[in-house]
Amino acid sequence: MKTLYFVILLLLLNSNLFAQQFSMAQAPETPPLTKEERADIINSIGDLFESNYVFPDKGKAVKTKLNEIARKDTYKDISQIKKLLEQLTTDIQAIIHDSHFNLLHIPATANMNWVQPGDSEEDKKAAEDETFNRAKLNNFGITKAEILEGNIGYLNLSSFNAPLEGAKPQLAAAFNMLQHTKALIVDMRQNTGGLPEYVSLAESYFFEKPTLINTIYNRTENTTTKFTTLAEPGGAKYLGKEVYVLTGPTSASGGESFPYDLQAFKKATIIGEKTVGGAHGFTPVMLNLNKQGNVAVLMPDMREENVITKSNWEGVGVQPDIPVSAKFALETAHKKALEKLMQGEKSETQKTQYQSLVTKIDYQIQKMQSGGGAKNLQEYAGNYGIRTVSVENDELMFSRENGPKIKMIESGKETYDLDIAVTPKPRVRFARDAQGKINGFYLIQNDGNEVFNERKN
Repeated sequence: MKTLYFVILLLLLNSNLFAQQFSMAQAPETPPLTKEERADIINSIGDLFESNYVFPDKGKAVKTKLNEIARKDTYKDISQIKKLLEQLTTDIQAIIHDSHFNLLHIPATANMNWVQPGDSEEDKKAAEDETFNRAKLNNFGITKAEILEGNIGYLNLSSFNAPLEGAKPQLAAAFNMLQHTKALIVDMRQNTGGLPEYVSLAESYFFEKPTLINTIYNRTENTTTKFTTLAEPGGAKYLGKEVYVLTGPTSASGGESFPYDLQAFKKATIIGEKTVGGAHGFTPVMLNLNKQGNVAVLMPDMREENVITKSNWEGVGVQPDIPVSAKFALETAHKKALEKLMQGEKSETQKTQYQSLVTKIDYQIQKMQSGGGAKNLQEYAGNYGIRTVSVENDELMFSRENGPKIKMIESGKETYDLDIAVTPKPRVRFARDAQGKINGFYLIQNDGNEVFNERKN
């Protein structure tokens, strides 16, 4: 059986992303496996584990188990390659418990578009271009950069799966935009990994000087690579301010490395849920089965070690400093950032503004936890003197005389912020009479003054 070690332009730290490339394709029916073919596949996978798996003792245990299965023809009733690989995966995972390991059947007709030994420079360039263009569709993993109320920065890094030549300038632009915020929230809840070099680039923004963060040992190549933060990552570094990293149950691989490292170096507070627990990088190894197609063995042969903890998050995940449902992690981090700012704030006016935002966020969290509930917005619509409240597309809109309509954002019980570009935002708090009907609202200006506007109809 021919074995090829494929060079993947983007070495994904999360094997699930790799598998998704083929999960949508319908594999054609393959000829039934013979006893010899079955044994050859099983023994070849066992050999790979003995020589390549990141932990030699477990690799040897897998080989011993698979040799026994092949010798006894334990799977003699399995004639289809896909079913065989599913059973082998289950048996191997019972030994190694490694989330990055996987066995995939790749039909001979599949267009893998990988750089393979012997490929021409033209083919390599075409594959690189396709990888770059695919990453560009996701803005190189930088999904959102914005400034939340209270001047709190928010950066959503949904993936580290992008070439650095594309990611570096985009990341620099994001950090340049966020450099004057008072605290930063980095969202890793949907990040399932990517290039360790990209992880290191992102971490560089939080270290003043080049700092050795971790090493990755590659058993296949028998090499150890050191990852050190950059002195000049390309944009404005984010130093001396509070940083919060959001995690969830789908944060994986590189999406775990980032919060794990910043937590270990005490550079960030982690908020959310425990992560997947996959710290081993992998090398895809292809077994050529001729008419049966190919078997991709996603072999975990790399182990990351943080220089502070002398360990990693394999099997245990990243443990948040503040455990909350991932659903509420952003609101919780936003609230914590504002409360931290309040502690050091000397201006009573500014403290009051921060407290107002905290109260608003508390209401939002309570509403999310209770599931909200439909409201009859029409009961708020009406004429309030020179001011009018209307309903458009299931949203309340505020206007003054013939002025523009302004969206009203719920911020408390029967309280709405006017969605305009000032901080703090003017606020409307509706009032009811003794019979429970809306009879007016208080317009709360950003200086704290309240003006009652009586309902006219």
